[in-house]
Amino acid sequence: MKLASTHGARVEPALEPLLAVVNGGCCDEDPLSGPAAVRRWAKAAGWTPPRGAASGLDELRRFRDTLREIVEARIAGRPIRDDALGSLNAALSRDAGARTVVAGADGSYAVEERYRVETLADLRLPLAHAAVRLLVDADPSRLRRCAGCRCAYYDTSKNRTRTWCDMRRCGNRAKAAAYYRRSRGEVAEGPARGTSMR
Repeated sequence: MKLASTHGARVEPALEPLLAVVNGGCCDEDPLSGPAAVRRWAKAAGWTPPRGAASGLDELRRFRDTLREIVEARIAGRPIRDDALGSLNAALSRDAGARTVVAGADGSYAVEERYRVETLADLRLPLAHAAVRLLVDADPSRLRRCAGCRCAYYDTSKNRTRTWCDMRRCGNRAKAAAYYRRSRGEVAEGPARGTSMR
């Protein structure tokens, strides 16, 4: 997984695999539904998917509970429970990765993290690193719940008024439902902050 320097870097690409696991099939396939799904998700995240046995899937699912607590706490603006921080720190202490600095074609430099992944449970480390990015680098006010499906997402809109995890999916459903209500003469409930029906 490639991570740019945290100074002025965009955080959201590092959060995407984390939020996919936390949301656990909210709108898409649950990345932890089985070994094949984990491998597809890991590959899409740019991580080397584990080969062979499906060992560690239960451990990875338990770690998802920790990640959910972290995300929920950040959205709610409350402190993270001690047991969740302990679980996160335990995953970080098993660091089986290596960081290298790589030069970009444009003359910039980035940190590239490589993880030794032999079992599904080994994917806790890159997830733990993503959780650290969420806690340390991400703006907590941009972490939100979708008004449609309730998935967690990181708002990257310029004016910070994004309402849905995905406009093509949840946003279109909400706008189509509002249009249907208006066309039938029903009074629609007022849209939530930032949900203009333009």
